[in-house]
Amino acid sequence: DHPPITPLRAATEAELGGDAWRLYQYIVAHFLASLSPDCRYASTTMELRIGHERFSMTGKKLIKPGFTALLPSMAIRDDETVPDLASGAELAVQGVRVADGQTSAPDYLTESELISLMEEHGIGTDASIPVHINNICQRNYVTVSAAGT
Repeated sequence: DHPPITPLRAATEAELGGDAWRLYQYIVAHFLASLSPDCRYASTTMELRIGHERFSMTGKKLIKPGFTALLPSMAIRDDETVPDLASGAELAVQGVRVADGQTSAPDYLTESELISLMEEHGIGTDASIPVHINNICQRNYVTVSAAGT
């Protein structure tokens, strides 16, 4: 890996303007985030019972935002959290419905979509991503095929 791009001096929007200012803000935020503490959260799994049926949900509870205070796009989203409940708490069921449906396999990924997902999830670096892709091909975790087949 390599160190982040380092801002060399303070700048103002009046000096840079437009896209240059947005790029500067992005670089500064990432630089400061690289010096910030980790984001700390607790992962929680809840088990719910309705009658004899059991359901579970897993989510996160933020302890300290750390670097995500500077990079909100990397913060824990509301849909990733679980409510604060005590063990044994009883909740009112607001509704029950049965949906008839069928699951389907996800679409195949193109190589560029795979690389984008790896980058999004912090898997590898620009230099190591081809090595990771080669490894998963050699281990038969994936199959490479021509488009549309």
